[in-house]
Amino acid sequence: KQNMLLPRPSPQQHRRCYLPQEYTPSNNDILCGRGHIYSKHKGNTIFARIVRENLEHYRKATTKREKTDMVASILRNNNCVCSSVDWDHDGDPKNCLRFVKHDPEADQWYILSMQEAHEKMSHAIRDAIRSSTQSNNNNEKRRQRQRSWRSSSVGYDGEHDPNYRRQKKMQRLRTSSIDRKSTRLNS
Repeated sequence: KQNMLLPRPSPQQHRRCYLPQEYTPSNNDILCGRGHIYSKHKGNTIFARIVRENLEHYRKATTKREKTDMVASILRNNNCVCSSVDWDHDGDPKNCLRFVKHDPEADQWYILSMQEAHEKMSHAIRDAIRSSTQSNNNNEKRRQRQRSWRSSSVGYDGEHDPNYRRQKKMQRLRTSSIDRKSTRLNS
């Protein structure tokens, strides 16, 4: 009898280390995927902290080899990517973090290889560096615009300052409350 319900696994699926069909990710799993569910998962918040803690070390590495060694060291020091020896009887990792991903075709979670985990860690660090650099650049550009508006040859009237309206409103509110207090005191 030929099983026509299940698709034939691809060569890539044969190499994957699948977890049991009924497996639910634990707090020690780093879920690979996008969206709120993934980013708020306990293992992913731990992963984000590990990335933040190691940004400066990675920035200091100058060669590709140093960066590769740095990522391997981060994975090793934080017990990321554990072997099956480190699992309990339910397939949950005991004292380590591991990268898992859901295969929608098989409707099953699988463990990423050491190479895939290394790529994920490298990518996360590069993204964090890029986003921190962009936010620093945006803040600097904003400060430069404010300085140039204030020192323009036309004269600073505040109309281009993003905080000008808010500051003026606060000033009017303070002035009106002082006026009301003095009116009450005089009557």
